[in-house]
Amino acid sequence: MNLANNHFTKVPSFCGPTAQLTGKYKTLKLQQNYIHDLDGSSFQCLQFLHNLFLDKNSVSFIRSNTFAQLPKLEKLSMTFIGDHLETIEGYAFNSSSLKYLNIGNNRYKFDKRPWLYRTVFASLPNLLSLELTGNFLPSESKALGELFTNLNKLEKLILENTALKGLPRNVFQNIPNLESLILIGNYISGWDDDPEVFGNVTSLRSLYLDGNNIKLVNKTSFPEHFLNSLDKLCLTNNPYTCTCDLKWFLDWIKSTKHTIIVNYPRRYACRYPPEMNNVLLKNYNPTTKICSHIDYPLIRNICIAVFVPSIIILIVVSVGYKFRFRLSYWLHILGIKRVGYKRIESDTDYRYDAFVIYSIVNRDFVFNHMIPE
Repeated sequence: MNLANNHFTKVPSFCGPTAQLTGKYKTLKLQQNYIHDLDGSSFQCLQFLHNLFLDKNSVSFIRSNTFAQLPKLEKLSMTFIGDHLETIEGYAFNSSSLKYLNIGNNRYKFDKRPWLYRTVFASLPNLLSLELTGNFLPSESKALGELFTNLNKLEKLILENTALKGLPRNVFQNIPNLESLILIGNYISGWDDDPEVFGNVTSLRSLYLDGNNIKLVNKTSFPEHFLNSLDKLCLTNNPYTCTCDLKWFLDWIKSTKHTIIVNYPRRYACRYPPEMNNVLLKNYNPTTKICSHIDYPLIRNICIAVFVPSIIILIVVSVGYKFRFRLSYWLHILGIKRVGYKRIESDTDYRYDAFVIYSIVNRDFVFNHMIPE
């Protein structure tokens, strides 16, 4: 049933006068209408529906359990809704049969309602593919992990152009059957070689990171067992820094004979340093001899790490020695202020009440004025 390009403001009823099924429709197309609100009553009497297309509508709200009354629904597409989509309630996509969900290019900000992270995609036990292209995902790793909780059968996750700035920790490990991960067109510059990003990911076969901000790939970027398990790795259109730090990556590409590197050598080019701009990686050949020179940046960092604290310690010791008597005096004064005046319990061993230390120039004052008074 194709009802696309009409002027529906809500989903038309498919229930007969006595709430009977009016047709065993398997596919329903409602693209480019003016439907603005969806809830659990929107799709009654469509018990045989397998495919539902709601792209390019003006949907503002997707209520809880909107699709729960579609027991055979397998594919749902709700793309290009634009800025109209304001709220996705918890359990909105609740469906035990749904396998393919695409809500891409809606510019929806998932971090607007952080208390819904755990429930937006909850109750999707058979979901195989999820596309969130062109939305805004939470940048915090824990929140992103909660968004994909319980997607135990998910095989394909598309997070293209979702404004991600880094790869989250302990997220992909919680999707045990994930085979394809697409992260094209984000702002990912690296993941600090964190082993908890790809460390225990054993099911992944395809990884797409093209069009990000990755400057360097080295031995610690991906665990060896992870690389060996991949069938496809796409890192095109990244601004590579062509220095000796990139030598490991170039050697690894040669060792794999480009079998898993997608689109190599095209679109794998240097960006930095300026004299290497637009030079293909395949034409940059740092040799072991060239790269075996002293690692000056490392030595510089070590020297700074050792020299600066040493200088600070030396200055502190020198100042302390120079003003040692004054420091001792002030420590004594501070001790007095802290403890306060304490009267001697027994004064039988003392002849005088006080002991006066004075300079010879103050002798007359002490004897002629202070003591008499």
